[in-house]
Amino acid sequence: MAKLSKKLLKIERMSLCHASLASRVFYSANLIMLLRNFDCLFELMFMKLELTQKPRRLLCAAFTYGEHAKEFGFDLSKIKKVPLLLLKSPDSVVWNDETVILPDLSGWLETPEPWGWVSGEVEIAVVIKDAVQNIEEQEAEGHILGYTIFNDVTQRDLEKGGYPYSISKSFPTFGPLLPHIVTPDEIPDPNNLRLKMRVGGKVYQDASSSEMNVSIFRLVSTASKFLKLEKGDIISTGTPPGCLAYRLKDGDVMEAEIEGIGVLRNPVKFKATINRA
Repeated sequence: MAKLSKKLLKIERMSLCHASLASRVFYSANLIMLLRNFDCLFELMFMKLELTQKPRRLLCAAFTYGEHAKEFGFDLSKIKKVPLLLLKSPDSVVWNDETVILPDLSGWLETPEPWGWVSGEVEIAVVIKDAVQNIEEQEAEGHILGYTIFNDVTQRDLEKGGYPYSISKSFPTFGPLLPHIVTPDEIPDPNNLRLKMRVGGKVYQDASSSEMNVSIFRLVSTASKFLKLEKGDIISTGTPPGCLAYRLKDGDVMEAEIEGIGVLRNPVKFKATINRA
């Protein structure tokens, strides 16, 4: 009887040992999975959204800043009723640090420089999150993936000479776009951001988006009334005054900066200079 009791005690101890081992394996496996999940969560928390391809559609708003409208002698009351939107060729898009090429228009223009009068425009760009149509202003924020920086480079001689705005803005490389996207939770009020444009280190544009006469959400709503917006479409929201205060030249560097988003930097070269290199 004593021998039997010892055997049963030994079996019980072995069972407890195996149970303890199984528990340790179980908890270790769970800990590994927890750490892996935490690692994924950490990556998601700090992951940056980036544009990896040119947008399918690129819309630009015009004269959304009152002082800029005055530069052109434009009737601001018309903009307040229905914001002015135009299509710019997506093929004009280049990324940060890529070169803006000044075109050779010597056969078109009688100007000292063969590219004429060209300047950039710093603008807040909206990236559309999903397919949407005919939404109201109060619904717009829910369809925005995020914000980035767009430089709406424009050939002013054509713009002021009666050509459609889209022609003056759609030359190849005339659409510098920062690929980094800042999400709406990081920018709770896009209508209160500082915008600056520097050329050769000198500041030519310096204003706040609070000076816009049309809200960014209204621009998205208006665009959705005219077109069916798709995921990845870009709506650039207009520029403050100062873009007519300078003329780009071969060798310049443009820096478009927006508070909370970053800096979009692009060197400038004349096409003929590049072709000779």
